[in-house]
Amino acid sequence: MVKFQREYYRELPADSIHHSKLYHALQVDSSSGSKLLVLNGDDAEYRIWLREYLVNYKKLIISVPDSKDENFRTAMVFKINITDVHPIDGKKWKQKESGIGSMPAFKGQKHVLIVDDNIKRRKLQKLIVNNLGYPVTLSSNGLDALKMFTMQPDKFFMVITENRIPGMSGTDLIKHLIKDNPNLPVILGTGYNRKIKFDNKTGDLFAKSNKIIVKSPVLKELSKSIVKLLGRKA
Repeated sequence: MVKFQREYYRELPADSIHHSKLYHALQVDSSSGSKLLVLNGDDAEYRIWLREYLVNYKKLIISVPDSKDENFRTAMVFKINITDVHPIDGKKWKQKESGIGSMPAFKGQKHVLIVDDNIKRRKLQKLIVNNLGYPVTLSSNGLDALKMFTMQPDKFFMVITENRIPGMSGTDLIKHLIKDNPNLPVILGTGYNRKIKFDNKTGDLFAKSNKIIVKSPVLKELSKSIVKLLGRKA
């Protein structure tokens, strides 16, 4: 049994000649110390399901052949087939099971993630972003948005979020996202006639980034903010 610490996932898009290149590894703690498990194998659906499982659960069982058991105990980096990594609760993977294994692997142009529980404002923001030539993924909930981003970080290149959203605040969502993606462009909406009070640590974190804009949700200014963050001429 091992305790999950951190996931490393990077997928390079395929060109006209080569297949896409994938790096997928898990940092875990085991009875023989910290290990980096490099996950091999072509089981794409299992990989998607396992990644979604790790968003919610932190313990795993790994199956190591007896012939390689000593190598596992002594190695800091260990290559293993992804299907030899199992959930601690013993649940078996089922293709297209509701809520698990149903998220397709990302392919294509990168998206802007918009998080807002106000349906009308969310649709207007989507229209503005689409008019700039960017595809959009929508979420009405901070926890769902974090899950989307965690599952497929390479899918998104910008996040636009209101601060007051269900699940978690936009401020907390941003802190989670920029922890591993410090250069992620983010627009944080303050809501109409509202001000956001940051604690000192959060204020310092945001102040150090030139990729975060905090603003009231004036839709006519949204395209200018996007252009400013991306360094593109209007």
